[in-house]
Amino acid sequence: MMAFDYRSEVKRPVSLALAGAAILGWLLALGIGLSSSDQRQETQTEITRLQQAEATLQQQLNEQQRIAGTLAELQARVAGAEQQLTQITQAREQAQAQLATLQQSLQTTQQQLAQVTQARE
Repeated sequence: MMAFDYRSEVKRPVSLALAGAAILGWLLALGIGLSSSDQRQETQTEITRLQQAEATLQQQLNEQQRIAGTLAELQARVAGAEQQLTQITQAREQAQAQLATLQQSLQTTQQQLAQVTQARE
């Protein structure tokens, strides 16, 4: 049985190119994974902050309605609160859209990683 010579194998251009491509692929997958994870965490933090702000505004609106005087004052306060709620809702929808994009990016990255792993095997 013939012994396998690693030294001569490492000197072959095809082996070097494949090893380099594999290393670059792993580095790329790692970079994409870390980036997606950071972006997802930032988006989740922003969604949480917006939900807390929405809850706080809802509490303030409830308190204002409880202690408000006239109907005209209530209508004016409600209009202001609805405008704020619309802005917060829009911001939440944007954050959810970003989260969906990040989740898709993460899924793509995981698929690429699985393909790279399968290719190495």
